[in-house]
Amino acid sequence: MPDISELSGKVLLLADPDDQVRQVLRSGFEARNTVVYDAATLVEAIAQIQAGEVNLVISEVEFGAGSGFDLLAQVKAIEGRPLFVFLASDDDFRVRARAFAEGAEDYIIKPSPLDEIMLKSDRVMRLKRMGRPDIDFGGSLSVFSPEELVQLLEASRKTGEMEIMSTYGEAKVWFNEGKVVHADFIGIEGEEAIFLLFALGEGTFEFRVGVQAPAQTIQASAAMLLLEGLRMADETQALLSNRKPKGGQASDGTMMVGGDTPR
Repeated sequence: MPDISELSGKVLLLADPDDQVRQVLRSGFEARNTVVYDAATLVEAIAQIQAGEVNLVISEVEFGAGSGFDLLAQVKAIEGRPLFVFLASDDDFRVRARAFAEGAEDYIIKPSPLDEIMLKSDRVMRLKRMGRPDIDFGGSLSVFSPEELVQLLEASRKTGEMEIMSTYGEAKVWFNEGKVVHADFIGIEGEEAIFLLFALGEGTFEFRVGVQAPAQTIQASAAMLLLEGLRMADETQALLSNRKPKGGQASDGTMMVGGDTPR
């Protein structure tokens, strides 16, 4: 089991209409000394929030009657509000972007390994305890691909540094008012680094708001980078495949949440 010490003794609310999802999550978190409440409907979830202290909410988007965004709005109205993570079947880019725009701390797509959900929830709590206001948002490349992150940050006109951690190494991409201005990945800088990043399928990212780029090596617009990246996809995938990853692959038999078969 993963170390999720930040959630030990904390109160977690699981809001999901799927009984099996709630059961698997409850078993995992309770085994690590987390106090768990659950709710199958939005009405039940809102009542749990209003009844007492909750430190973290993990919620589905779709409830049939209403949406997880309705629950997020209720949570945001609370002083010293609980942290909020979506665990959802909807992988539409617009839904994921909306989740972060409206204040969710993370968005995890079903099905996902139980260990991964627990570790990401622990990370959210740890960043809160550490008081990291510089980290605007973060998550997994399974939620936002590098291409989607470029589009998301361009649309929100963000300035700052995106750090991407992968088995190939650490990458950094700098934005100025949404425009990509510099990138550094495995010793390669500029547009070539961006194209290599587009070939990544796994990893995690954090965006630190306000961090200025140390140089400007990229002049092209986001649209041009995306088009050129698509044109060079086969070439960059081959280049990346020739580099030995720093870490191993995930083991088989992982308990999945929101799916029928183990991975």
